[in-house]
Amino acid sequence: MGQASKLSEHRVAQEEMPVATVTRVIGNTTITVVAKSDWILMTPEERGEWFRKKLEDGDPICWALVDTANRILTAPKSSD
Repeated sequence: MGQASKLSEHRVAQEEMPVATVTRVIGNTTITVVAKSDWILMTPEERGEWFRKKLEDGDPICWALVDTANRILTAPKSSD
């Protein structure tokens, strides 16, 4: 991440379900991701293990993400 980027994270409770937020500021753009789980606060290794377990369990949303990523990566490049 460049010097213009910074990462902050915190948690708040909402109806007994923890909400995790991660905010990144890159240049003039602020992006905030809010999730009802700690997934976004996991290390890359923890996320990888979580995702592998979900795929092994047959999670349809995770498989849809894999399918979408594969279609993007294998799509022919357009000439501009």
